[in-house]
Amino acid sequence: MPQYQPPPSLTGQPFTLVITDHRPEALAALESLIQTFPCQPGITQVITATEWASPAFPDPLVVDPHPGEGQGPWLSRALEQARAGRILLLGGPPEGYPGPDKLKQMAEKLDLAHLVLAPRPQSGWSGLGRFFHGVWSRLGQWGLALDPKPEPGWPGWGAWLRRGAARWVMAVPGNDPETPIRMLRREMGPALNLQSPTAFARVEMIAKATFLGALVEELPIPLTLAREKAGLDGVPGWWADLRALCSDPVFGTPWNPLAGTTGAGEDNVQQTAAPAQTAV
Repeated sequence: MPQYQPPPSLTGQPFTLVITDHRPEALAALESLIQTFPCQPGITQVITATEWASPAFPDPLVVDPHPGEGQGPWLSRALEQARAGRILLLGGPPEGYPGPDKLKQMAEKLDLAHLVLAPRPQSGWSGLGRFFHGVWSRLGQWGLALDPKPEPGWPGWGAWLRRGAARWVMAVPGNDPETPIRMLRREMGPALNLQSPTAFARVEMIAKATFLGALVEELPIPLTLAREKAGLDGVPGWWADLRALCSDPVFGTPWNPLAGTTGAGEDNVQQTAAPAQTAV
């Protein structure tokens, strides 16, 4: 079988910041994040969908949404415009933005992977939730020869069902595949061709990256108080986008993350839309 080798180190390369959720109240938090960014040489490009009047944004690039364009297609166009070797995707409420310590952890993990997720806080387990998750796990182990990973916290019924569907239908890894905060390597962006018009595009990104053989890492999930709402609300259109993606997935520019690993042959390099083949 192909033996994974760590991808080339990105230490010393700059970042492109792609703002995926445009909230006017987030301007101060964005300025603080850029000014205190812990990884050198820092953020050298900012990509947004709207104008931001701030001197803290270096070389802002506005990617205007097309009429009726959804989140996934816009994000794909934004990723194609990225110039830096490392990309930080940032969305959600500003109080959830990562601090310098977490950003540094993500950058360190990106040296060993192609995509790094920063999960959102989750509440402690509810008794009923723990029971149903246990039943679901036993069903997977005994009936389907699958082993659902243990959840460190309870995301709520809607998020739990969506994560189960993403994990079982598309083999999406991670405890929070819907998180809007993530880092990725620039070369991965054009290969994804995100199709989903809703926030399901975040799950689609991980599903396509995993299918292509990319390495995905995730930081530990922070927990909130047991009764505190985790903020993982429903996503309108999520299930319709799941069906559409399963029916007709379309990839972008050919890219094979296994090309530089031991055991990956020339056929693998060319056929990036196919799963990795077993070397003999």
